[in-house]
Amino acid sequence: MLFRKTALGVEEVRGRKAGLGMRERSVLILVNGVIPSAQLAERLGGDVQPALDLLLRQGMIEPAAPPPPSPAPLPPPPAAPLPPPAAPIPHDGLLAAVKQRAVAVLGEVYGPDAGAMAQDLLRAADVRALKSALVQLEETLVMYQGKRHAHDLMRRITGHG
Repeated sequence: MLFRKTALGVEEVRGRKAGLGMRERSVLILVNGVIPSAQLAERLGGDVQPALDLLLRQGMIEPAAPPPPSPAPLPPPPAAPLPPPAAPIPHDGLLAAVKQRAVAVLGEVYGPDAGAMAQDLLRAADVRALKSALVQLEETLVMYQGKRHAHDLMRRITGHG
């Protein structure tokens, strides 16, 4: 159980007017509304209940409400918004056109290395593979060209720029 000092108990600690014994005074000093009586007994070595009873009867301590529970942990901050999706993917009939534009656009930037940059894109046989290759290409372009320039290049490759 938790106890706290009353105003009379605080005065007794300061003034020693009530003539408490050493055990009762020690208990009174340690009572703080946070340390439960079982811990008081551990700290003082032995039964503290008779001293607590005496201090209660004399009005130097009173039962204390348990400390409020720790606040619940804060929820994690919201996740950063997802980046905008890569440029829209063309339909099956436009695979060849996207591949041609990719080689042409990348050729302006990378010259003869454009084929190596577009290798996965050129192998794409369907829209799903093309989409995957475009995402990878965009990541590579961001790394080498920066986000803004990569976005511009991707818009041109997909026919939206």
